[in-house]
Amino acid sequence: MAKCTVCGEATSNKCGKCGQVWYCKRECQVTDWNEHKKVCKYPESYEVKQSEGKGFGLFAKRDLNIGDLIIREDPIIRVTSDNRSAGIAFEHLAKFEDAYRKLNRATKLKLLALAGDRFSSMIEIENELEGEEFDRLRAYEIFLTNSIAVNFTSRGSGDSALYEIISRIINHSCRPNAMYSFMMSNREAKAEVRALTKIAKGQEICITYIPATDDERVFRISKERRQAALMSLRNFVCQCELCLHGSLEEEEMRKRIEELNDEVAKIIPNGKFEKAAGLILTRIDLMERCPGLVQEVTIAYRDLYELLLEARRRSIHINYKRIKLSSNIDVYREKIVESAKPFKLDIMKVIYNEIMQKFSTKYGVEPNLWI
Repeated sequence: MAKCTVCGEATSNKCGKCGQVWYCKRECQVTDWNEHKKVCKYPESYEVKQSEGKGFGLFAKRDLNIGDLIIREDPIIRVTSDNRSAGIAFEHLAKFEDAYRKLNRATKLKLLALAGDRFSSMIEIENELEGEEFDRLRAYEIFLTNSIAVNFTSRGSGDSALYEIISRIINHSCRPNAMYSFMMSNREAKAEVRALTKIAKGQEICITYIPATDDERVFRISKERRQAALMSLRNFVCQCELCLHGSLEEEEMRKRIEELNDEVAKIIPNGKFEKAAGLILTRIDLMERCPGLVQEVTIAYRDLYELLLEARRRSIHINYKRIKLSSNIDVYREKIVESAKPFKLDIMKVIYNEIMQKFSTKYGVEPNLWI
């Protein structure tokens, strides 16, 4: 067993940031911090190199565990607007141009160095432009192609931002091993990527390009719906490992999860809460066994908890024993946090607290916030 850096006591606790020094108790860590902070930093987690058939990609430089920070990045540019489309939306374009003018030359060159689609609606206009005016419109095309929605809450912020690494270098996979989110304590759109699964040294790091809204992602997990969404959103045919070489068994599980979602949505309005709860339990079981979907279990537990609260509010009887469900429904609130914690994503905590506040108002339960 390692020894504490300060007092020499045996310990299994190491610095959570760099992992290079050991402490037996908090007091020893505080004592050493003035010196240790000069050298403490996150170990390098990634490198950029060629990815076969995809251009550049992000690859693990060391073995990564679930929840490990891979990259934390400030945006090149951020645009505040709720009007974002793949055509020329003049309100959005005006806001983009205002943000673009404020960039220094080095940042503008960094933005223009990224790749981006050419939109048919802009090509004719581009042909009439040159110099700075051409660069500005080309930068807007790059922004539309690569920017991502900035979400500090479950409702989103109405903003979008462009990142040098997160937006462009990290490739898509329908079976992602990483996920990006935004830092809860930061309103400057600082984004971070963390591991969703164990990632071996040398393995490519991939996220999903399908929007991270609760229902849309869950409903777009079968191959047919994934491909349709990616063609609509990013204009490409996915050739990730799952789409090219995924097993029939895995695709059947994904399709079944979608069918369960559809069925639950249909029967709840008819008051069939017991059957719906049983279907959600089946959905959770499938998600836990399906590679690339374990992070979605949190959403399923939230759905189950809300369903049980609503049944209690309406005095709808549920035979908990028959569907192998605990009659202590707070167990499923705890499962929401338990399933989300390993990923260490700030947005999961924000959304959980928002939802618990809503449930507290609607159902009269203690909010039990995630601190």
